[in-house]
Amino acid sequence: SGLQATPISEQRWSLVDRAGLATLARRHPLTVEGEEIGSFDLVVACSPGADSYDVSYVERRHRGEQTPLPAAIDSISLRVGSNTATLKVVSTERRSGPDELLTHATARVPSTLIGAFAAMGSHSMVIRTQGAQLVTGIRLGNTGASQNLPRLSAGCRKPASDRAELPRAKTGGLAAAK
Repeated sequence: SGLQATPISEQRWSLVDRAGLATLARRHPLTVEGEEIGSFDLVVACSPGADSYDVSYVERRHRGEQTPLPAAIDSISLRVGSNTATLKVVSTERRSGPDELLTHATARVPSTLIGAFAAMGSHSMVIRTQGAQLVTGIRLGNTGASQNLPRLSAGCRKPASDRAELPRAKTGGLAAAK
């Protein structure tokens, strides 16, 4: 399919290999009043229906100088313009060494929301998290999304059994024969 996977970027939306399938992903720092308290990954993948995408959110949060570590994250939502989607928090667990809160949430999101975000031009998505002690709102830009969403969508239209896996780089003695 010509798709080339890259690591998750903090600079732009990129196609990323996730268990052999192409996804659109972005990593972003999580901040409160300029202080970095962690980061999150937002991943957009094909869903069974043509009118939606599967979105997953993974956050790693630690306490800041002025910001305590919450016991849990209760809700996460995405907003693009007037369209909002709520993600289901699948797990939120406290880890020690280092002391951090790891949260995972997922949702099936309408393709109109993702399409409006990734449309040509400058668009943004607001990620809102809420816990008992703190609400955060982070605005993500769409750099790279308009170039890579059509490539992801083209693969989504194929049945799952026919989707091309991302090419693996050849190493060793056969690499020159590539």
